[in-house]
Amino acid sequence: MSQLPLGKVTVTSGAVAELAESAQHAIMFLARHVRGHWGTFGDCDQIELTDDERRRGWEATEDDAKINKSNLLNRRDRIMSEYRTLPGKRLWIITSLDRDGGTTVLLPEEY
Repeated sequence: MSQLPLGKVTVTSGAVAELAESAQHAIMFLARHVRGHWGTFGDCDQIELTDDERRRGWEATEDDAKINKSNLLNRRDRIMSEYRTLPGKRLWIITSLDRDGGTTVLLPEEY
């Protein structure tokens, strides 16, 4: 897998607070995200797509991992990862693959 371009990275206030509380840094999660290790959504290199899933993406499947891989291959929509902080709080990272790009680190309730 080629590395995912992050563009401008934004970390929401809720994610900053949770990361501070867990004594973790966003960069450790961003490093996994950019390499295709999408946490609960799987590892890009281990995700197999059918021809239909590869071509149609979210229209052909409800599997978040397969949607991510299709979006990455077709450079469209977004890539989303979900991780857990040490205390177990969910943390999302979403990278937009549109022209302006950009990545946001946030808590699910901030979406």
